[in-house]
Amino acid sequence: MGSFTFKRGLVRSAETWEVSENQLSQSGGENIDFATLIGIQFSDVPAGRLMVTELILETDRGKVRLQCNDGRRGESRRQFLAMCRAVATELNQSRTDIRFTPTLGSQFLGWSIAGMGVAAIVWGLYFIVTCLMSLEDQGAGFGIGMGTFACLFGLFLIWCGSPWVKPEPQTPAETIAWIDRISMMG
Repeated sequence: MGSFTFKRGLVRSAETWEVSENQLSQSGGENIDFATLIGIQFSDVPAGRLMVTELILETDRGKVRLQCNDGRRGESRRQFLAMCRAVATELNQSRTDIRFTPTLGSQFLGWSIAGMGVAAIVWGLYFIVTCLMSLEDQGAGFGIGMGTFACLFGLFLIWCGSPWVKPEPQTPAETIAWIDRISMMG
């Protein structure tokens, strides 16, 4: 399927991994047979100006964690996403029973969005209470309306983040489409 060279971080040395029929192997190192896979996790999470892209392969011998921290349009990230897509393509042909699960990094974003929603609700309630305490003032009705809007917006953000919902495992074909969308954005 191909050979992929990427750096795990900006100051790390380059690694070369090869995806071949039913296995992922590192030059002179790790060798993962797809037939022994128990689980697989994938995520792509922003961290400042970098994107943290991670692929975790779980076998009966333990977990192999592959990660790439690079800019959205970085060459290492492009190579890493191509390797992840090649792994998903190979699994789509040979192991359609296996499911890709998003890692905890993607759940962190949900909690962050929900946190912003809670802050908006607190701000909205403060605005409403402050305006109710001074109903005689001109513009109190506007303030109550803005506070109500902030509370509703906060509820919407909490619903969008939905940190209590466990991410659905995806088939290899769905993961290929996910990686393609990520690649087009970067």
